[in-house]
Amino acid sequence: MIAEHRLYFPIILFIYLLFPLSQFALSQPLWDYNTSLSNSTAGLVGLSTFWINRPSLIVNSTTDGYFGLTTPILQRGNAGPRFLCCFYCNYNATKCFLGILLYHNRSDGENDMINKPQLVWSANRNHPVKANATLQLGQDGNLVLTDSDGTLVWSTNTTGKSVSGLNLTEMGNLVLFDMRKRPVWQSFDHPTDSLLPGQNLVSGKKLIASISATNQSQGIPVGCN
Repeated sequence: MIAEHRLYFPIILFIYLLFPLSQFALSQPLWDYNTSLSNSTAGLVGLSTFWINRPSLIVNSTTDGYFGLTTPILQRGNAGPRFLCCFYCNYNATKCFLGILLYHNRSDGENDMINKPQLVWSANRNHPVKANATLQLGQDGNLVLTDSDGTLVWSTNTTGKSVSGLNLTEMGNLVLFDMRKRPVWQSFDHPTDSLLPGQNLVSGKKLIASISATNQSQGIPVGCN
């Protein structure tokens, strides 16, 4: 069963997006950003790593135009569905979410074309951040999101848990792993309003819809084990 993700209505996503969707255009091919991502292009980084939200990758919506800029962090996938961990912002970067996008990629020879990206996971969507917000994977093993004014917005609470690095898997799972590549923390255990293929709803967790298409804050909880 294929279903399009709706921000204002909770839905389990079995989304390898077979239906044609409206396209988004990037001002610069996504692969051009690989050089600045170093080993992050393979979806993998080690300690200690620091990212600043400086949106530069323009995403022009042909529909509502709500989101317009991204700061890429990690990406996965070469063909078909792709995943991008990034800061995902509105056109003037006054409202940004650290999250994971699911999208299809096409190229017109000059620009990459993204089929309608879907935000399938986000960190503390009740507190969007601004330009110059930071994400840091520290030597202590904690992944921390801080707003531009220094406010702590979100963390994985993994201080002292033998974290060796950060990985974005081919299935769209953001994972902190240990020396043996075992998950210490993973986004699949902390869903927002979507489930991806291969992701199970952990006991005690709920899917929580966004309030509306333009308000990403948590709405009504649905379903739990």
